[in-house]
Amino acid sequence: GIFASASSTGIMIGCFSGFGFASFAFRAAAGKRRALGGYLAVFYVSWLISLPLCLAVSLPVFYLLFTTSLSLTAFIVIILVEAGTWRIVEMVHQVNNGLGRYAAASLVISLGTALRTAGAVAFLASGKHDVETWSVVYVIFNIAAMVLAVAVYQPRIRLRWSPALFVGRIRDALLFSVAYCAFISQNEIDKVVMLSLADQRTVGIYAIASRIIDFTSVPIRTFYVLYSRKLILERRALNQ
Repeated sequence: GIFASASSTGIMIGCFSGFGFASFAFRAAAGKRRALGGYLAVFYVSWLISLPLCLAVSLPVFYLLFTTSLSLTAFIVIILVEAGTWRIVEMVHQVNNGLGRYAAASLVISLGTALRTAGAVAFLASGKHDVETWSVVYVIFNIAAMVLAVAVYQPRIRLRWSPALFVGRIRDALLFSVAYCAFISQNEIDKVVMLSLADQRTVGIYAIASRIIDFTSVPIRTFYVLYSRKLILERRALNQ
């Protein structure tokens, strides 16, 4: 229950990781592939800038809800995974979807999730079943997932940093982050609220049940990706 609540906090704060430029990378991959190198570079620079800010924003939440049940180090590590390493995996996944490389996009997420599962098995075998130990295992295997995603599945294009691109698009990117956070919070904030109302075990059972129910949305998410790419391609053709 504690881990689920901390993870949900990181997922919500992580909506601002990269300042929303992952959405522009997806759009570039789908409609303007020549601009993809520029948007990827802007995303990575924004990711480096935003990550310390995300960690700083998470501190008030820790002191409000987690001081009696979790160490600050373990909390920061969990936030680092959700707002940092896994965001890179998701970005590579989105870019491959935008390029129409659906097999590669599927493998990025599937192999990343498999590594996280391997981490859970390693945690079980370690004999130390506390959140602090799990946070260390969690970050190690998520870093491995991030390295795999970038090394194997990121498109082989030259990254081109453009300050003008960053300045010109930062407002729209941040607005997307706000909208994305509002959407994601509908699925995540309930775990944090539950932690303030109930005991850890109840929160854990609730989080597991919520994850099982989330499987029902998989077909809708798949359709959304395909339809978004189709709209971007049709708009580009219409503009030409």
